[in-house]
Amino acid sequence: MSKFVSTARHGIATLVLGALALGLVVSGSVLAPGAAHAAQQVSAEVFKHLEPAQAALKSRNFAQALSNADAALEAAKTQFERDVAQQIKFQAAFNLRRWQDVAESGEALLKSPSITGQQRVQFQRTLGSVYVQLRQYDKALDYTRQAMAASGGGTAADQQTLFAIYQVRGDCQNSLAALDRLLGGRPADEKQLSWRLNCMVRSKDPRRVAVAEELLRRFPKKDYFAYVVSQYAEQKLDARAMLNVYRFGFERDLFKGEDEFLAHAQAALDAGFSIEAQRVLERGMKSGAVKKGDVGARSSRLIASAQGLSTEERKKIPQLDKEARAGRNGEADVNLGTAYFGMGEYQKAVEALQRGLGADRVQRVRRPDDANMVLGIALTELKRRPDAQRAFSAAQADPRMAKAATLWLGG
Repeated sequence: MSKFVSTARHGIATLVLGALALGLVVSGSVLAPGAAHAAQQVSAEVFKHLEPAQAALKSRNFAQALSNADAALEAAKTQFERDVAQQIKFQAAFNLRRWQDVAESGEALLKSPSITGQQRVQFQRTLGSVYVQLRQYDKALDYTRQAMAASGGGTAADQQTLFAIYQVRGDCQNSLAALDRLLGGRPADEKQLSWRLNCMVRSKDPRRVAVAEELLRRFPKKDYFAYVVSQYAEQKLDARAMLNVYRFGFERDLFKGEDEFLAHAQAALDAGFSIEAQRVLERGMKSGAVKKGDVGARSSRLIASAQGLSTEERKKIPQLDKEARAGRNGEADVNLGTAYFGMGEYQKAVEALQRGLGADRVQRVRRPDDANMVLGIALTELKRRPDAQRAFSAAQADPRMAKAATLWLGG
C-alpha cells in the first residue's frame, strides 16, 4: 500500500516556505552611529557591521550579509541593535536555507518586546515551516498553531503545513482532519487522495474502496487498478461486472503483469467470448507479460483453449450474423456484437448491440446491463462519448453492474 503514497513523505522535504515580507527595523540607509531612531541609538561599533550587512542583503549577497550580521550581534549591547542584526540574519539565513540559523534568529526575535503583532504571526508561521525542514515536528506544530490562533484561525498555507506535519508523522486522524479543512469541499488532488487511501487501508475503513475507485477513475494507474481489482475480488463482484472492470484496465493499458491478462482472458472465456480472450492473450504475449509455460501451465492451457474456441467462433460469425438479422432474438444480436467487439470491429459491434437492445428484441437479452457495457466501450473506442455515456448509464441502473459502469462513466 505504501507504493500509493511513495511521494507523500518525500514531499515534506520540499515544503514551500512562505515568502517573507517582514521589513527591516532599519529601512533605507543604515542609521549613522549615534543617530536616534524611535528613541534608539546604534553604536559606532555595531554600525560598522550593520551597514555592510544591509548593503549585502540588498545586493542579494546573503552569505556576506549573514557574516556581517553575526559580527553585529557580537558587538550589540542594546535590544534595538540585536533586533536589527537578528532581522538581517533571519532574512539572509532564510535565503541561504540555513534553517538552524533561521530558527535561532526567529526564536530570539519572538522574545523581543519591539516585535509587532503582525510581525510575530509572520515569524511564528515561518518558524512552523522552518522546523518542518529541521524535522522538529513538535516545534513546527506549536508555532503553526500559535500563528493560527493569533490570526483568527489561520490560512490555507497554515492548513497545508499542518497536513504536511501530521502526514510525515503518520498521524492519520489529524492529517485527514487538516486535509478536509484545507480542501473546504474542493476535490483532493492525487497525492491527497493517495494519503487518504493509505490511512483508510491502515484503519480498515470500509470507505477505502470508494477512495480507490475515485483514484482509478481520475488518475488511472496500474497500482490503483490492481488494488481495486483485489478489493472487488474480495467482495465477490458479479462475474460480468468484473469482466468489464478488466476491460477497463485492458483498454487503458493498466495491467501490471501476467496475472491480470490471464484473469481477463479467463473471465472472457467463462462468459463465452473466446475471440476477446484470444485478443487479450495475444497482447499479453506481445508485451512479454504472458509467456507460454509447460503444457500444464495455466498460460499454456488458456492460450490453447482461446485459440481453439476463437477459431470455431470466427467460422460461425457469417451464419450468426445472417440469423441475428433475420430473427427477433436480441441475445443473438448481443452475442454477435460481442464477437465483433472482441475482434476490434467496433462499428459492426455497435450495430449488432443496438439492434439487440432495441425495443422489439431486448426482452430475450439475458444480461442487458452487460450488453450496454460492451456497447458503451465500443462507442468509446469510436470516440462517440455522449452515446457511450448513455449506454454506461443504462448499465449502471442494474446493481450488479453499478461499480463497473461507474468506473467507465468516470474514466
